[in-house]
Amino acid sequence: MGLLRLRHSHLDPFTKQPSMSEALSCKECGAQVIKAQELYNRYRKTNPEWFTYKEPEFIRSPELEKDYDKLSERKQTDPLYKEHIRKLTSGTEKEKDEEINKVNEQYYQTHYIDESGSIKEIKKE
Repeated sequence: MGLLRLRHSHLDPFTKQPSMSEALSCKECGAQVIKAQELYNRYRKTNPEWFTYKEPEFIRSPELEKDYDKLSERKQTDPLYKEHIRKLTSGTEKEKDEEINKVNEQYYQTHYIDESGSIKEIKKE
């Protein structure tokens, strides 16, 4: 990185951003940029692992695990929620829009299906 600390700022005439092509055309900085490029290419060949992006490993937090378990349990046991998922995945556009509106209004947090199969509202006290 020290090789790329140039004596002048070489700005592109149109974008006014630093430009390597402008630096190459400079008599004083051109040799320095070429040295940096050669060093970079040598490192790319000898140590390619330095230049590969490693995807970070996603580790679920205990809270996320707990929420995931609750959601999967609800998906298996709650007929109202099953119907909601079915409509979102394979319903018509109108049904999908209605389901999205219900979710935005928190309908599924305040309603459930009782033993007889009718939809009831959870009363907040």
